[in-house]
Amino acid sequence: MIHLVIAAAVVLALFGRNNKYIHSLPFILLFLVAAIRYQYGNDYASYMELFTMIKAGLNPNDGEPLFAVLCQVMPSFYWMIALTSAFFLFMMYRFITKNVPGEYVWIGVFIFVMNTNLFLMNLSSLRQCLAVMVFILAVEMAYERKLVWYIVLVAVAAMFHKSLWVMLPLYFFITDKPVRIWQVLLVVGGVGFALMLVDLQALAEQVAEIFNDKNYIFYAQTDLGTSLRATLLTSFFFAYTLFNLPRMEGKALAYAKLYLLSPVLGIFAFRMFMFARLQMLFDIFSVVALPLIFANTQKRGAIVINQDNVLLTLWDCVNKYAMPVVLVLIYILRYYSFFTNEMWEPFFHYDTIFSLL
Repeated sequence: MIHLVIAAAVVLALFGRNNKYIHSLPFILLFLVAAIRYQYGNDYASYMELFTMIKAGLNPNDGEPLFAVLCQVMPSFYWMIALTSAFFLFMMYRFITKNVPGEYVWIGVFIFVMNTNLFLMNLSSLRQCLAVMVFILAVEMAYERKLVWYIVLVAVAAMFHKSLWVMLPLYFFITDKPVRIWQVLLVVGGVGFALMLVDLQALAEQVAEIFNDKNYIFYAQTDLGTSLRATLLTSFFFAYTLFNLPRMEGKALAYAKLYLLSPVLGIFAFRMFMFARLQMLFDIFSVVALPLIFANTQKRGAIVINQDNVLLTLWDCVNKYAMPVVLVLIYILRYYSFFTNEMWEPFFHYDTIFSLL
């Protein structure tokens, strides 16, 4: 069922790419599926239990008062699922269609539904989902250099999920100021080398306790990092984004810089799995950054062979044609891997609230 819905969303977006009135249809379809879901995702049952506790006056997450308020004002847990789904998918519709040219919106939709960290995981991680949606608004304020509004919106986001407090310093990073490739490689290489030398376990556990999130605590207590295969696959996204940064400008550059933090954290997750959890906070910007990068490579027209620099010409060919294909294949591979991993079994079978009747 869920595979058919995801495929239908991509097909709708693809065939309606030149019609702005059809751009909303994939999100309406996804909303209908998300709003009536029942026991879907790893955290559905725990959120239902948390909702019941908050309704009874018990709130184990004292540092996240807005989520408690949301639970208190909702007439039922199923209403909360429906309304948060509406907010989530409206924000994603707005984010993609506002920033991506119409003919490339379908790419944003494809990334959104095929990257399981985005659509599917956010159906399960309610607090983090709401927090990240608010953070998207904060990023818009940061780009417009509205510091006070940025602080206010980050604070609102953090009152849904504490982890969003780490976003406060990013105000100075969310600009269209160019970043040189060597600067990024120097910082990433330096931090990566430092991570290989220090013991991160105690620090990670302290940070996880501050977030008071069972997933962060689990990842912090996990000694293993991501696999070598996962790290290598992530490096493709890192390379594609990094080497296209010098050709980006304006808000597209700001979003590309933000998204770049996602594959960087994904690579660092080879050292400690907790970085993979933090990666999810920045992965959301891929739905805008990657389509904009692709659009930028296509609008430059046919590749002219530079006989003085054959390697540059070769890279232009790889960048324009081969890399997008590779990234699509990686998304498909990861989607398949997700649905063959028993850890995510609660996502395998979709059920609706009508099963309660």
